[in-house]
Amino acid sequence: MQRSTASLDLPSLILIAALALVGATIAFVGQQLVLIGALLGVGALILIWKHPHFGILILLSTFLFRYPSYLQGYGFLTINNIIGAVLCLLLFFHLLEKRDLWALHDSRIRIIMAISAVFLISTWLAREPPQNMAKLDRTSIELWDFFTQSAFVIFMIHFIRTREQLTFVFALFFFAIMVSAISALLITGVDYRASASFGIDAATNSNRLGFYSLAGIVILWYLRQSVSTPMPRVALLGVAALLLLVVFLTSSRSALINTLVFAGILAVEAGVRPRRLIGTFIVIGVVSFLVLKLVPEQNLERITAFDTSSGVQSEAHGSATHRLRVAKVALEIYSDSNLLVGVGPGNFRWIRQLDYDLERLSLHNGYLWALLSGGLAGLVLYLALYWTCWRDLRWLEAQPGSPSSPPSWMIKSTRTLLLLFLVFSLFAEVWLEIIPFFIIGLTIVMLRLHSQAVGRKAS
Repeated sequence: MQRSTASLDLPSLILIAALALVGATIAFVGQQLVLIGALLGVGALILIWKHPHFGILILLSTFLFRYPSYLQGYGFLTINNIIGAVLCLLLFFHLLEKRDLWALHDSRIRIIMAISAVFLISTWLAREPPQNMAKLDRTSIELWDFFTQSAFVIFMIHFIRTREQLTFVFALFFFAIMVSAISALLITGVDYRASASFGIDAATNSNRLGFYSLAGIVILWYLRQSVSTPMPRVALLGVAALLLLVVFLTSSRSALINTLVFAGILAVEAGVRPRRLIGTFIVIGVVSFLVLKLVPEQNLERITAFDTSSGVQSEAHGSATHRLRVAKVALEIYSDSNLLVGVGPGNFRWIRQLDYDLERLSLHNGYLWALLSGGLAGLVLYLALYWTCWRDLRWLEAQPGSPSSPPSWMIKSTRTLLLLFLVFSLFAEVWLEIIPFFIIGLTIVMLRLHSQAVGRKAS
C-alpha cells in the first residue's frame, strides 16, 4: 500500500486531473470533435511533460502558423497558453531541483528584462486614447506579444538541451518556410505579388514572405557547405533556386535589398581566394539567370522600382512615398514626446490620426517602432540586445567544433539571419514578431551547447 501511494507523484496527479477535465468537457459539450481534440491534447501534454523540447516545437509552431479556428481555443484557453503553463511548471521544478539561475547571468536576458521595465514605465506615463480612438490603441496587444515571446525565449533556452533537439528546431523553422513558399507557388491570389495562402501567418504579407524565403536560402546555402557528396549539394541548390523564385515573385524591394546584402556577405566570406570567389558568383549568377527567366515582367518592374517619382509602377511609388511620410511623422511625434521612454507601445496609430496627419497605418520600421514605444532607452537596449547576439555568434564561428556542439552551418545561418533581419527591420515593423526572439533563443542555446561541450572535453 505504501508503494502504491508513493507512485502518485505530481506528474501522475496532473495527468489524472487532466483526464478528469477531459471527461467533464465531453459530458458537458458532447461533441466528437471536442473528444478527439481533448484526447490529443492530453497525449500532447503527457509527451511535453516527459520530453519538454516537444513543447518548444509546438509553441514555436503556434507563433509561426495560424491554427484553424477549432484549434485556437477559447479566450485565454489557447494552445500556447496551456503549453506555456505546463512549461512554467516544468521550469519551476527544474529550477527548484538545480537551484541554478544561470539565465540571469546571460546579457540578453538582462537586456530583455530592462526593455520590459522601460515598456511598463512608458505605458504608465503614456496618454490614454479618447473613446473614439480606443480601437486604434494596440497597447495590450503589443505588450502581450512582447512578454509571451520573451517567455518563449526563457522556455527555449532551458528545454533545448542537445544538438539533436536544436536540429529539430531548425527543421521546423525550415519546414514552415517551405510550406509557405510552396503555397505561394501553387495558389495564386488576386494580386500579382506572391503571398502565402497557408503556412507562416506573417508570410501572407508579400514582403515577409520574401524575407522568410531568403531565410530558407540562407539555411540551405550553409547546410550545402557542410555536405560533401555531389547529389545532395545539387538538390539543396535546386530548392534554394525555388525559394529565390518566390523572392522575386513577391516583388518585394526590401527582399531584393536583402538578397544583395546576402550576396555581399558571401563575397566577404569568399575573401581574397579568387577560385572560391569566382565559384560562388558563378553559382549565384547561373541560378539567378534561370530564376529571372521565370519571373513575369510586372514583378520585375516592381521589385526594381526604387525611384520615388511616379511612373509605370504607381503602386510602388505610392508605397515608397508613404514610408517616407510615416518616418517624418514618427520623428515629429517622438520629438514632441518623452524623449527617454517615448509614447508607449501601441500608441502610435491613434496619436498619429488624432494630432498629426489623420493617417492610421503602421510604422513599417522596427527602429522607429522601438524609438516611439520605449524612447531612446528602448532603442538603445534593443540595439544592445542585437549587438550581443552578433558578438557571440561571431565568437562561436571562430571556435573549433565537436560532435555535441552546434554545427558550423547553424551558427553561420543564425549570424546571417540576424544581419538580414536588421536590414529588413528598416522596412517592416518586425521587432514584435517571433523572428527576433527566435534568433535570440538560438544564440543562447548554441552558446550553452558549446560551453557544455568544452566542459566535457576538459573533464
